[in-house]
Amino acid sequence: MGDEFQFNYDRSSKTLNCLYKEEDLVSYAQNLLRSNLVVRDPRVKEMCFNVFDKIREINSHHEDEELAARIASRVFEGFATYWEFLLYQHQETLAIKFWTEVLSLVKEWEDYNKPIRIHKGTLYFFLAETYLLVGERDLGFINLYNGIEDDTRLAPYAPDLNYPDCSPGYLTATMRVGSNQMQFLVDDMRTKLQEYINKFNSDFNRSRPLTIADFDTKFLSNKDLKNVVYFFVYNFLYLLVVERSTFPDFFKSQFARLKSLDFIFNLCLIVDETLKRAESNSKATISSKHHISDGIKWICNSRNWMSQNDLEKFWKHGPLGSVANDDPDVVIPKVLAMNITHNGKTVPREIFTLLVAYNLRNYGGHNLGQQNILTTHYTEIIRTLLMSLFLSVEAL
Repeated sequence: MGDEFQFNYDRSSKTLNCLYKEEDLVSYAQNLLRSNLVVRDPRVKEMCFNVFDKIREINSHHEDEELAARIASRVFEGFATYWEFLLYQHQETLAIKFWTEVLSLVKEWEDYNKPIRIHKGTLYFFLAETYLLVGERDLGFINLYNGIEDDTRLAPYAPDLNYPDCSPGYLTATMRVGSNQMQFLVDDMRTKLQEYINKFNSDFNRSRPLTIADFDTKFLSNKDLKNVVYFFVYNFLYLLVVERSTFPDFFKSQFARLKSLDFIFNLCLIVDETLKRAESNSKATISSKHHISDGIKWICNSRNWMSQNDLEKFWKHGPLGSVANDDPDVVIPKVLAMNITHNGKTVPREIFTLLVAYNLRNYGGHNLGQQNILTTHYTEIIRTLLMSLFLSVEAL
């Protein structure tokens, strides 16, 4: 096997020409997939295994990971026309089945040819996009991250590709602008993100307003917060879906309420980790048992919003009650009102905003019981948590 597949690669121009049975590889794949059997057609498996055998040869003798990855991607690009046809016909379920069958075929070859691995970044990306198009956020992001891992593994061998930074999967997972087939989804999320940033700038008086470019630089592109950013984008897409839900009484069921608690807790974790990174960047000593309260005390003290000593008195023994321990139904309405003074002085809006994250972080980490405030004031709580994140990002 392998003789029927030939290629020519111009390294200076990065031009790759692939022929299978003397026909352009992409065209051959496209013609194959016009049959009813699709991936189950033995000719598809034969073609893929021939190409993969050549990739094994390249890896064994030339150790050219970049070339091997380009050839693998060319196969999957050949399959993309049939995938696009299925999407055009609104056959998304078949499109998912199609890519999962291709993935099974690739893994079958890999099982017999260990330790050689086929670069599957393009395959995972197409499968991720299909899942996201049908609203399967979890499976979509799992495949997106699988693709990023493959792209990251390739990076040392293909520096010209600038992977994973410029790969479509990474751009999607970090909500950033670039050459990306899923730019439509990124644009959708960034439009909503810009709305929240505009709200932040209108609520908080800053000599220099926060911009989405600042958010890109300090947070979305921050390699030290890579996993936090992935988690943020994953949750932000959920926010977008819920906001656009047309279902009446969305939070009426107990499960929907539990889901809202889960989402709110996730946002609190993101704020917590971002604050921790900002504090670490300041060269402060970070305890191994670092809590969100430590990050809030640090940022409030460093920004001269309130001293640590006053802050502890305010959230432990003041009119708010115990922010750390009292139920959200008790604490959150008082905090959201933002009209309580301390020692005769006005408390900065920033502190009230961060205390929402503090209370809900502690509650969500230890409870499943539903608090009414989480659904009756859902929109306001989510907005306030995002304001907390923006405050934390400013400090990075």
